[in-house]
Amino acid sequence: MRDEDVVRVDSPPPDGRFGHTEMYDVLCNALRALIEQADQRNLTVASIGIAVPGGVIPERGRFDKAVEGVPIEAGEDVAGRVATTLKRICGMEILGRVFQVEDVQGMRSKIHLDNDARCAARWLITEQGPQWADFVCVFAGTGVGSGLVFDRRISYGATFRAGEVGHVELNMGDILELGGLTLQPRRCSCGKHGYHFESLIGIGGLGHLAGVLDRDSLTAVMDAYRADTRHEDIVRRLSGDPEEIAGIILLHVLRALGDRALTVVADDPLLHHFLERLMVLYGQLFAVGIAAILDALDLPYVALCGTIPEYLQGNNAFRRAFIQHLAACVMETSPQYLYGDMRAWGWRGAALLTRDPSYLKHRFPGLSGFAPLRAVP
Repeated sequence: MRDEDVVRVDSPPPDGRFGHTEMYDVLCNALRALIEQADQRNLTVASIGIAVPGGVIPERGRFDKAVEGVPIEAGEDVAGRVATTLKRICGMEILGRVFQVEDVQGMRSKIHLDNDARCAARWLITEQGPQWADFVCVFAGTGVGSGLVFDRRISYGATFRAGEVGHVELNMGDILELGGLTLQPRRCSCGKHGYHFESLIGIGGLGHLAGVLDRDSLTAVMDAYRADTRHEDIVRRLSGDPEEIAGIILLHVLRALGDRALTVVADDPLLHHFLERLMVLYGQLFAVGIAAILDALDLPYVALCGTIPEYLQGNNAFRRAFIQHLAACVMETSPQYLYGDMRAWGWRGAALLTRDPSYLKHRFPGLSGFAPLRAVP
């Protein structure tokens, strides 16, 4: 498997989101280029791996649990839709030669999908080697999820939802107080209101926390970012929930402060203090959810990926608050941390689906004797 042989579709349209039909067209048009190259070189392709957010039923190739912001419906036959779209775009003749199939149903059997956080964890099994036998890979962006690994095997759970830590309720009361602030219950992507880990530390949760901390300072930071002509393309794509928009802008600002790309904010002591305080509180919130995982599972390694860890891994205030508060919350565990790029980990893990016995035993429950995943040399 080479990087140049893998399709990555991670550039959103102008409004920031793919439409339902558009997603399949974009994906399959990208796949067509590789399929045509394989045909020209008389090569066959064993399978297609797809990483998706939310719940997946492996043996059916279906999307199980719909979450907001994802152009897939609950119960949707993703594998079937991809197979049908490929037939329309490429033609069954070329698909037959490249995938050694006779019809759409045969093509569908070559398509495999799994949760994106599990795919990222799958890659880490091979990349990190034997010492990473037990770990959690936490994805944090618009949504929050994780891939759990025990004895170098992906855990799926009884209903294929193991690792959905974003929907864990962290506060059963009517209000949640943090550092003298009162946070309001928010709607989670699962459709429920409350203090879910995802609603607290997802991108929208970051925007909500900033508004509660200091609405005027948040507005000033957002106005300064929008006024900078270098950010026109990003600003133009922003739409939807105001708190999520605020969270996206904050992440860009916080990452830019490292190289002083946004001097209006960096040179204002009040705004700089606001961002520092925000990162301390946010790091504490992040630690609460991770501590719950570590206390329950006693894992020695934690991998953090997704937009939020990617943008904040260089922020000293966030990392310091996260590590310190985590140490105060957990019982005995002192895990090692790894920050990474979900886009890099996710597609590689999806490409390994048909080599992973943890996945194959669910995708093909009647078969056995699958070889274990091997570490990358």
